[in-house]
Amino acid sequence: MLSRINELPLWGIAIFYAGAIIAILWLGIVFLSPLVRNVFKPETRTNELLSYCLLAFGVFFALLLCLLAVASYQNYDTVKSLVGREASSLGALYRTVSGYPEPQRTKLQSILQEYVNYTIDESMPALARGERPLRGVTIMTKFQTAVMSFEPTSKGQEILHAEGLHLFSENTVLRRERARTISSGVPETMWGIVAFGIAVIIIMLIGLDIRRSLHFTISGALGLFFGMMIALISAMDQPYRGAVKVDAEPFLLLKRQLMSPQPEASP
Repeated sequence: MLSRINELPLWGIAIFYAGAIIAILWLGIVFLSPLVRNVFKPETRTNELLSYCLLAFGVFFALLLCLLAVASYQNYDTVKSLVGREASSLGALYRTVSGYPEPQRTKLQSILQEYVNYTIDESMPALARGERPLRGVTIMTKFQTAVMSFEPTSKGQEILHAEGLHLFSENTVLRRERARTISSGVPETMWGIVAFGIAVIIIMLIGLDIRRSLHFTISGALGLFFGMMIALISAMDQPYRGAVKVDAEPFLLLKRQLMSPQPEASP
């Protein structure tokens, strides 16, 4: 269910989480507040004690959410950078194999074009659905076999071939690094701690014995803040899915600018 929620626009995710927390708080104030107050009834300084606890716990919980938001953004930015670097390395590799003699040139170029098309049309959409695509390994293994079978016949071809092998090795490293990021995100244990923290804050807020209108206002403001923070973390938690996701734009630019036939300039 939560994965479907993350498919919503960012404002929709924020409305869901903030609305859910505020609804629970307000319903709790209306229906559960008397019960919670009865638990603390023997204590005459209930409001003061709950306020101190809420302040201390709220500060640490807000700090936890801020750290999770920063970690989620850094993970998203790392994945986005890896996708861009992989596309750039493919572009450099494509330019390098363009200097190979025929028929190796056309064969190597066509394999790289196949990989780029696969990434745009199959790999990234599959990642957005939560699937793990595998055909890219087969395509690049085919490229490796083809490039390794080339035998240079001149000093210039030796230099060009060495550069091609270097770029291919670099691209392989980037592809493996990106593959490791597919399952990256906030651990489920950490999400459990967030849920526990929200539950504790809700109980303490419900237990306050203050004027009803002020009670709604304070709980609504805190619920809105915590809901929006959780929505932001959730939206960036899985970099390839949801409203805030890494797409195939670098590969689309590579295809349009380098691999697609360019129109001839008019005289």
